[in-house]
Amino acid sequence: MKKSLLNLFTIISLVSIYQASFGQAPNLGSTSGFALFTSAGALTHDGVTKIYGDYGTHVGAFTGDSLTVIGNTFIADTTTLRASTDLAAAYADMSALTCDSTIATPIGNNMVLTGNIIFCLTTAVALEDTLFLDAQNDTTAIFIIKIDGALSTATNSVIVLLNGATAANVYWQVNGALNLGIGSEFKGTALAAGAISLLKDATLDGRALTTAGQISLYNNLVVGLDASGAPLPIVLTKFSATPMGVNVQLNWTTATEINNDYFTLEHSANGSTFEEVAIVKGAGNSSIILNYSVMDLKSYFGTSFYRLKQTDHDGNYSYSDIISTKSGREFTFNVFPNPFQQTLNIYLDDVLLLNETQLVVFDITGKEFIRIPLKQSSTQIDTLSLEPGIYIYHILNNSQIIQSGRLVSQQ
Repeated sequence: MKKSLLNLFTIISLVSIYQASFGQAPNLGSTSGFALFTSAGALTHDGVTKIYGDYGTHVGAFTGDSLTVIGNTFIADTTTLRASTDLAAAYADMSALTCDSTIATPIGNNMVLTGNIIFCLTTAVALEDTLFLDAQNDTTAIFIIKIDGALSTATNSVIVLLNGATAANVYWQVNGALNLGIGSEFKGTALAAGAISLLKDATLDGRALTTAGQISLYNNLVVGLDASGAPLPIVLTKFSATPMGVNVQLNWTTATEINNDYFTLEHSANGSTFEEVAIVKGAGNSSIILNYSVMDLKSYFGTSFYRLKQTDHDGNYSYSDIISTKSGREFTFNVFPNPFQQTLNIYLDDVLLLNETQLVVFDITGKEFIRIPLKQSSTQIDTLSLEPGIYIYHILNNSQIIQSGRLVSQQ
């Protein structure tokens, strides 16, 4: 019994010591708000790139265009000096961590790694196909992967977070260059000691920081973390409207979602008064790229305006920027006979009846004589009250003029 109790005590002690000594997430200091940073290297980019988070270099030039930074850009100033110092300290801290498990190269190919274990690779490595990081329902689980050499990810390779794993708790130490392949998806904070390259359409959910080396971007999406290490709130990376025949297709993409209950898609004929089109359930909390799609079956004629209202679980909400498109609707209608005597006939294509449609007739001085709703494909109007002369007509759809013309009364 004493031996059993001693063994149990030893196991508990080892577990306690392991949990206490497990390498905690490195203290990034002032670099924590950076999505991309190099202590010594140029910043270059091509294509259309969007960065959520700060971007900077302490020593190096900044070149390129078509770059959107939702954050701050720092070039060789007091902020980058401090960040450079803090990054060196964080890199040293990771170097001092003792390996728990050494794994072979390459990684990926449906490999599964669990949290709270320091994994090490002794040479340069390629990440192929899919790498799963499984937190096993422990949302505090930390993943630390140390690579004694460069890291390259294959074309279209992905890192998948499972069972509570988050990009905020994934850390990579790369003793060399970091190269993200075409269309690949990388997650976590990478501390590198060489150049950082994101090839065409590669995405980064986290941070890429290097003590020395150029940062090269090409048509990328980089979603960083805030200064506390938490994922950014709702990051809307795309919102588009495309005419599709008589309808309009709305698409939007989020890179992260925090506490997101639902989206409300709204449309407007004038850009100021909006009406609800659809409500779409949000993901709640997500650190992966999600795509949403809605078809507006009651789009306006001419220009339609759209916006997204995003509502949190606590009821707070915010609006996206307003976008617009010209309707792709095709419609036919006739007003006859013209000249007219006792009656006037209006024929409408059925598609015009989907929204509120009216006929308005007034004389050349602007005095209104007729205003009637058009609720059928064919409508006949008694015009005996109109004196002989010239009149103007408007056909309105949702208060928009979609056609005007001249009428002649020959009573």
